[in-house]
Amino acid sequence: MGELIPWRDEVKRTGKLTLALDPSIGQHGWAKPFQDGVAVFNALRLAVTYELTTDQAKANVVAQAKTEKFKFGYDDGEFKKEEEEYAFDGTSVHGHCSVLSGNVRNRTTRSYELRVIRAFIFVPAKPSAAPFRRGIVGDPVKMVVAVHEMVHACGLDNDHHTVDDVFCWPKPSYDAQDPDKDRVEAYTGRRENKMIAGKPVPHPVMISMPPIVLNGPTQEKIRRLWEQ
Repeated sequence: MGELIPWRDEVKRTGKLTLALDPSIGQHGWAKPFQDGVAVFNALRLAVTYELTTDQAKANVVAQAKTEKFKFGYDDGEFKKEEEEYAFDGTSVHGHCSVLSGNVRNRTTRSYELRVIRAFIFVPAKPSAAPFRRGIVGDPVKMVVAVHEMVHACGLDNDHHTVDDVFCWPKPSYDAQDPDKDRVEAYTGRRENKMIAGKPVPHPVMISMPPIVLNGPTQEKIRRLWEQ
């Protein structure tokens, strides 16, 4: 497991990440889930908050909705990421976060340090609710996906979190008629006894989101990343 890479110092000092929503986000019904996700994330008090902005060019994080596999690269004249193709399923409930890092000179020590430069969130344009019903998943599930990727964008990769909270492998629980009742369910890895035929039997504990669950150890990693 590698070391966590913090955002560059001038961003860390603000305790804030600006988030721009690409037009594709509104076009595919993701604007409200991201807006709600920002409020939920900020309420967790993780030493970093998100603030929505309309300036994509200057935003720390940009969110886009994608329909299928796509190519992505980055070049701002100082930092560059070679274009590569992403295998992306625009109908699933899985997003992707590309965190771009580079060597930044520390003005105090005059040495170069690896820091996060920008982050790009990609969400599925048409996450399907099949086979439970026709159409796409409801906003509650979209919001869980948005928060999941926002946590990645603030500095945590797949090696630095557990899988019993918003980073669970999702098990959909979609309402047959009402998208607003859709939820993401997952087993936490914990077990509690249930009385079956008069005997205690260990049974997996399941969580249902929203509300968002982000366990203590994961929260502490984020706080340390932004407070140090």
